[in-house]
Amino acid sequence: MIKKAAPFVLSLSILTGCAPAAPASAFLKKVAVSPTATTVQVPSDIHASIFALAKEITPAYFSESKKQNQIFSPLSLWTALGVLREGAAGETRTELDQLMKLSADFDSSKVIPDLSKSLNFMTASKLPKAKPDDSKYGVLLTNGIFFDQRFAKNIRSSFFETAASVWGTETAQVDFTKETETKSLIRQWVSDKTEQFIADYDATFATDGSAILNIYNVLFLKDLWLEPFQKLENQTFHAPTGDVSVPFMGRLAEGAHYVDHSKAQAVAFPGEQGIRVWFMLPKNELQPVDLVADLDGILAGGAPTYVNFKAPVLDLDGENLSLKDLLEAKGYTKMFHSADLSRMLDGVNAEVSEIKQKTKLQMDEKGFKAAAVTEIGILETSGPADPPVEFIADRPYLIVIEYQGLPLFIAQIKQPSEK
Repeated sequence: MIKKAAPFVLSLSILTGCAPAAPASAFLKKVAVSPTATTVQVPSDIHASIFALAKEITPAYFSESKKQNQIFSPLSLWTALGVLREGAAGETRTELDQLMKLSADFDSSKVIPDLSKSLNFMTASKLPKAKPDDSKYGVLLTNGIFFDQRFAKNIRSSFFETAASVWGTETAQVDFTKETETKSLIRQWVSDKTEQFIADYDATFATDGSAILNIYNVLFLKDLWLEPFQKLENQTFHAPTGDVSVPFMGRLAEGAHYVDHSKAQAVAFPGEQGIRVWFMLPKNELQPVDLVADLDGILAGGAPTYVNFKAPVLDLDGENLSLKDLLEAKGYTKMFHSADLSRMLDGVNAEVSEIKQKTKLQMDEKGFKAAAVTEIGILETSGPADPPVEFIADRPYLIVIEYQGLPLFIAQIKQPSEK
């Protein structure tokens, strides 16, 4: 549940925690946050790229989860992969282009800097409040590279420069063999980037001296509803496992942006800073995840309508789940077994050891708050790996990954009372 006094936030983030602050000397670069918002026109190829990634990965994420509710952030994954792409060459870069749905000639330096800056601001609310406070609202998009000091000489300076100038990446030097100290540093960074919303992140890396670097993405969004909802009494939610009584919010909304699509009813409500939250009710016995394939079409439609809106109050804690098996099952194997990271590293053989994402979401009558952490680990290998056994998943059950699922900001809500 969201406490009344707490501001509400939607966020996607890299790593943070509540460990002791790291020495200032550990960080070689920090990215400033703008005090004002700027808007840019998102290029059509990037728009199409992120929606295509969402359509491919989201259903597999959802099918893995042990929880009734799942949350996944395609933007966080896409951005972390974008940093990795700058260090990849040959077939590994081609594979990343395929996963990110980008053309081989995509030049990140022409579009990403302005887009990244527009997604990195926090400003004070101008809405009337019962009590003034120092809270700020907006979007924080930050990338981070934590690299082991033993491999500093192997990391190309051109990779660091591109990661910083194009993707707004912060960098820190660590010792991955010192597990407690390094996990504490990363946890604290994540916590700072998410305003302590994700304060318990558990980073993944090898401690035997083979870990070279970890790439992180943080997207943190925080906003108040432009027009607050009313807090309602508990109402019945028809969950797959049976009816439950949960707190609701709602209001009669005049001029709400409403879409009557063939597959769903959808309505969108804006936050003060321009962040919009869409609520979608499937039609014809479809499941929420079935709407992902038509997401861009649904979001492009609609008109102002008078809507009697009600929805559950949410407090969802997503899982910290691996994407590696999911991606390999879809045929993305080169980065994990025969990676070419020659644009990133010199004099060392390496591969991607892990890709993970952690999320969290809260929403009530005053606003919304969420976070996601995407982590990509790079590990030293003794030499070029043998080609993997080709495994083509051509039937649905073969792509189901055991026990786990990854969250998405397109959330499938089946049991609102579940944490």
